[in-house]
Amino acid sequence: MKFNIDIVENHLILLYRESRFLIDTGSPVSIAKSSEIEIFNQPHATLQKVLGWDIDYFSNATGSKLDGLIGGDILQHYQFQVNFQDQSFSILEPSSFKDLDSVDIKILMGVPAIEIVFGREPIRAILDTGAKISYLKSCHVEELDPIGESEDFYPGVGKFKTSIYELPIHFNNKKLNLTFGKAPPFLELLLTGLGAEAVVGNDIFLHFSITFDYSSEKIYCK
Repeated sequence: MKFNIDIVENHLILLYRESRFLIDTGSPVSIAKSSEIEIFNQPHATLQKVLGWDIDYFSNATGSKLDGLIGGDILQHYQFQVNFQDQSFSILEPSSFKDLDSVDIKILMGVPAIEIVFGREPIRAILDTGAKISYLKSCHVEELDPIGESEDFYPGVGKFKTSIYELPIHFNNKKLNLTFGKAPPFLELLLTGLGAEAVVGNDIFLHFSITFDYSSEKIYCK
């Protein structure tokens, strides 16, 4: 199954029939106005609020009408590919990608984590399709000069402004330049709880299309 996506301020929005869903691998749970939605031809249970925020909050925060947020509790049941080049989201059969080179991931409390190299140090990063920019803990950027400022949002934090940095990382044997923000304190606490130092957001899809397979804890990049 292949679907179109809408990219709104670097947020990944799935166009499914007459509905619009934010695809958010950084969220372990899914949210909608009702307690159940039908998606990918299957019924799935959803929450109506997380940390006090409902789907209308996410619509306002992203600047785009949303009917739901699809998180890890639904995504874990599928092998799916995100392709920014042709603006598509696909549900795949394993036989269609198993011949590709894989990258190991860890599923931590329902969210995928990868290893990146920042500087010369390998660090754990949450691979978050709900993040329009990437983030690093403040200790990694405190001595660097920012290139500007960006406004973003995070559940439990609301909207906030952060200094941004254009920084190189290495991932999957490639050097990538990504836009990183300085993680606000609440996000730093979440990262610490997951043993992570960073969030890698949707800029990564400018370099790769990525297939996620939660069940085997692997992704496939091409």
